Amino acid sequence: AGPHRGAAGVALPRTVTAPRGPTSLPVDPADPARPGTYSRNRARDQVHATLVVPKLSADGSVSVYNAAATSDAVLDVVGYFSTTTGSTYTPVTPARLVDTRTTKTPYGHGEIRTLQVGGHVGVPNDATAVVANVKVTNAASQGLATVFPAGTSRPSTSTLNFARGEIATNRVVTGLSNGRPSIYSQATRADVIFAVVGYFGGSGRRSRPLPPPRALATPPPNAAANATPRPAGAAP
Repeated sequence: AGPHRGAAGVALPRTVTAPRGPTSLPVDPADPARPGTYSRNRARDQVHATLVVPKLSADGSVSVYNAAATSDAVLDVVGYFSTTTGSTYTPVTPARLVDTRTTKTPYGHGEIRTLQVGGHVGVPNDATAVVANVKVTNAASQGLATVFPAGTSRPSTSTLNFARGEIATNRVVTGLSNGRPSIYSQATRADVIFAVVGYFGGSGRRSRPLPPPRALATPPPNAAANATPRPAGAAP
C-alpha cells in the first residue's frame, strides 16, 4: 500500500548503513532545486535510523541525495499526511511510559512486549496512532528494535539500529491496535525507553499510519555481498 493521491507529505524512517566515510543523506521533494539542509550526518561505518517527514513532489515522489562517501540507504514508509483522509495530530506533554532501567526488566533476545498507551498520559483510548521517542541503551550485543501495532505481524523493518553498548534514539510514528503498540528488541540484552509526545485521532488536518513497507534499500535484500552501494552525489 502506498500514500493516498491527496498526500502532501510522508513519514519515512531512513537508515544509513556502511558509509565509507563522513556523509549525509537528505530526503527532499524530487524537485529540480535541492535545499542545502541535511536530514542527518553520519561518520564512517555508523548504522542508524532517523525518522524524516519530507514534503512530496507533485507526482508523490521524494529524492535521496548522498552528499559525500559511498553509502547504503534504506527507506521505510510508516504513514502519510493528507488533506482528505486520516486523523488530527495532538501533541501532549512528553511522558515516559517505559524505562526498563528503572524497572530492572531489560529485554531479552527476540522479545516482544505490548504497551498500553491509549487511556494514559493524555492519549485517548480511540487514538489511531502515537508519536514517541524510543531509546535503546546498555545493549549487550549489536541489534535493532522495532515498534509496530500490537496484534499484527512484526514487520521486517526496524525503528532503530544499535551497536553493543551504544545509546541509540529515534522518533517513531506507529499505528495502535486498541490503544497498544508492541516493541521488539533483537539484542541479547538491552534496556528500552519509550516516551510519548503526541497522538493522532479525530478529524481535520490528517495523517494516516501504514504498516511499514520498505520503499528503498541499497543494496536490495537479495543482492550479492559485493553489490555496489550508492555513490557520493547520487540521487534517484
